[in-house]
Amino acid sequence: MAAFVTESWATATAVSSWTAKRLLANTLDLHHRLPLTWAAVDALELEAWRGCKIAEDTHNLSAEAAEWIDTELARLGRYGIPTIEKTIRSAIAKFHPDKLDNDPSPVPGKDQWDVTIDHNAGAGNGTSRLDAMGARRPRCPGRTSGTSPSTTTRVQATARHGSMRWVTRWTWRSSTT
Repeated sequence: MAAFVTESWATATAVSSWTAKRLLANTLDLHHRLPLTWAAVDALELEAWRGCKIAEDTHNLSAEAAEWIDTELARLGRYGIPTIEKTIRSAIAKFHPDKLDNDPSPVPGKDQWDVTIDHNAGAGNGTSRLDAMGARRPRCPGRTSGTSPSTTTRVQATARHGSMRWVTRWTWRSSTT
């Protein structure tokens, strides 16, 4: 790929250079490392965003692991998020056991979250406020992005019941403990 092509493409498509680099990297990964997934995207059998998710999640894995994931997903013929994540975790365990999260602590459950609901808070009648606070762990072991095991997440939602619809506003706040 030519130098600075991402900047030119970003300008031409009105996206940031970071987005252009990410899209082009995903496309190259799909085309060269995940040919069966690429064929499914090209045939419109698989949504492009799912193909990009697979490419992003396999980017830091070996070519052998990416090929195994590609073959396994094509064999299953299912590309749901749980299937994708389970297949990637299986490949990490098989090809990159050093990238596994070896934290022996259990995954936090609902009893480790503090949830409160205030039906009198908010902008007016029919408005409630839900506060949930607790610790969460990364969803995919071996990935550098995401939340560390020592992160506390505070979720705040305000829902207002209108005549025929719900209006919901989410505020996500994370802080390291």
